[in-house]
Amino acid sequence: MESFEKMGYWWLPEETNEPISEIPERAIPGKLSFDPATGGVLELLGNFEEGMPFGDNLGKSFSIIQGYAGSEYACITLNDCMVTGQSFGTVTETKLMVERIFRSPNYWFGKAEDIVIEKLFLSYTHFDDWMRQNNFRSDRTHHNYERVLTYDVGYVSPEPIEISLDNVKIRIESALSSKHSITEVSLKNFHRFIIIPQKPLQFDEYLPFVNFHLCNFLTLATNHTNYPLNISGKVSDKWGVRIYYRVFDRQEKEKSVSPWSMLFTFDDVEDELSKYLSKWICSSERLRTVYALYFYVRDRKTLALQTSFLSLAQALEGYHRIVCGGAYLTPDEYKPVREALTGAIPSWVKASHRNKLKEMLRYGFQFSLRKRLEDICIKTLGNNDEIVSELIGKPKVFAREVTNMRNALTHPDVETEREEISPSELFNYVQKMEFLMRMCFLKEMEFPADEVKRLFRENQEYQYLIEKN
Repeated sequence: MESFEKMGYWWLPEETNEPISEIPERAIPGKLSFDPATGGVLELLGNFEEGMPFGDNLGKSFSIIQGYAGSEYACITLNDCMVTGQSFGTVTETKLMVERIFRSPNYWFGKAEDIVIEKLFLSYTHFDDWMRQNNFRSDRTHHNYERVLTYDVGYVSPEPIEISLDNVKIRIESALSSKHSITEVSLKNFHRFIIIPQKPLQFDEYLPFVNFHLCNFLTLATNHTNYPLNISGKVSDKWGVRIYYRVFDRQEKEKSVSPWSMLFTFDDVEDELSKYLSKWICSSERLRTVYALYFYVRDRKTLALQTSFLSLAQALEGYHRIVCGGAYLTPDEYKPVREALTGAIPSWVKASHRNKLKEMLRYGFQFSLRKRLEDICIKTLGNNDEIVSELIGKPKVFAREVTNMRNALTHPDVETEREEISPSELFNYVQKMEFLMRMCFLKEMEFPADEVKRLFRENQEYQYLIEKN
């Protein structure tokens, strides 16, 4: 999503979405600015509700504002807008924060519930790096007698890849864009996802795919954070829109990513991509909190080491809890044990302390973090025991160390088995837990054990980590 500024006229909608023949008399001049890192801002030379006392307009929200900016994508719909500033002088100036922007050649949305998209097109930061497809064919001819150099460039469009899910199809297709000027001609091959639901969806219903499922899949694959670059939608056979909204925690676009730094490329998974991607989306729904924790750490390079460590430990614990369960006893079997332990609390213990002890005993039938980490390393990832051993050493020792470090970081004022943890040691364990989590993700997608072994052995980051150990 590119930054832009548009001068135009803005007004509150009526009941029709049809193109208007002229700008309404009630329209107010103003400037719309957008930056993908900070979002949209509308600055009006006026106010939609003239006569309102100073300050009373602050915080007022508008579901829909329509505008006209006089370009190819002239019709603009602003969704979820809130007044954040206002000044009164010779001219009233009003500033609004804009959540979403929809630009179209000939269409406005009249109400929030009208923002319905038939299919969505989107590209990502490192999607082209991951696909690594060269669809160009070129030939050069030099004509000495005419001082002419001829380039014959052809483009072969590959067949799209289609993945069918329960209520939606996801298509991957290659496309060609071109730019030309007096001194330059540029052709670019790019790739995009197309999300095609069984029936049109409101835009918000696409966002789990845009911001979570597909975005995280590419981040896992490329080992680099991915953001939506371009988003557009088809409203009907004759109307389309470009869509803009703030991408939270967005960083500057990174340079091209080498395939050697990726966990896996398109070439690695081409034959099984439909299975892997459908499994990924299914598991990311089931393990949403686990995925959110992992990618929270992965997408924030400046996050404190302590926060990264604790988040990854929680993600691994949560993964085992959801996938494997894990309890020493059933709740019914544990009930008499809990009652006996609760009854053994001395009567002289204060009520607040007694309640704390009771709460600590409440989940005493479930596995500890140490037990869950051992299970993940030995049982869940048992088919890749060679890689696991290379990465962490002995599972029981690793589980004990992670648990002790977690306790030391969570309760720094309490005596624990680990009183001091160096930054380098903490960083080392963060990296190990990241790779364990990636192995769990590959398992969820049903990657064969031999393929996981090959991918890790060819991964530069993994090789550097085990050589350093």
